[in-house]
Amino acid sequence: MDLRGLIGRYAKLAVVGAVVGLLAFMAALAPSATHAQNTDPVKPSPAQCATRCAERGRAAYDRCVAAGRPAERCAAAAREAVQKCREGCRGTVTPPAADNACAKDCATKARQGYQDCVKGGGDEATCKEAAVAQLKSCT
Repeated sequence: MDLRGLIGRYAKLAVVGAVVGLLAFMAALAPSATHAQNTDPVKPSPAQCATRCAERGRAAYDRCVAAGRPAERCAAAAREAVQKCREGCRGTVTPPAADNACAKDCATKARQGYQDCVKGGGDEATCKEAAVAQLKSCT
């Protein structure tokens, strides 16, 4: 084999090796879920949830009136629907996600404490602060 053929062959191998190496590097950079990462869907904040409820209430009122029902009755039904929706907004804020198994247990306890606090009538901001403090002291 002549020198040009040999150089061409090694050049092709070098390019293929570089491409394979680049692909392996990019694959290593891709995030992967572990047992300690929180992969739950992101829930809206209480303010976002309340805004969404108000929008749904206005839409329900508009549909009701467009259907020919009395405005007072539609307004009452819309207010009730908004109130039920807002009750579902409680408990949408959660403490930070855990990084390891021990921290995951601590986060689970903090979330439960937060939910118990809110269900017991506590203010969401106060309950969140207490849950975060509990999480910090546990980890």
